[in-house]
Amino acid sequence: MQQFCTYGSVRGALGQPASLPQQGACAATEYSPLVRAMRTELKEARRCLSPAENRVLSLLYDLGLKTKEAARDLGVDEQLVWQIKRKALAKLRTRFRRKQPLL
Repeated sequence: MQQFCTYGSVRGALGQPASLPQQGACAATEYSPLVRAMRTELKEARRCLSPAENRVLSLLYDLGLKTKEAARDLGVDEQLVWQIKRKALAKLRTRFRRKQPLL
């Protein structure tokens, strides 16, 4: 993933962990043991991602930003956000295919 390194200051922005809300409607909901296990598995799987990939997924999925908004927030082109997202999701898919299902 050499491409984003050429952007200089963006590299620092992409490496920053996302600040995610800890409270809210979802936090108050009681999750079943299966949902908690799935969340734990996903959290563990995201450790295999680069800081840039984690940041992009956090902006898009945890914070619900559109690709255009995430690109503006990071100061990069939408195409780069899309490429990073695609690579991160491919890594996660590969990781989950190798693991046994939770059920």
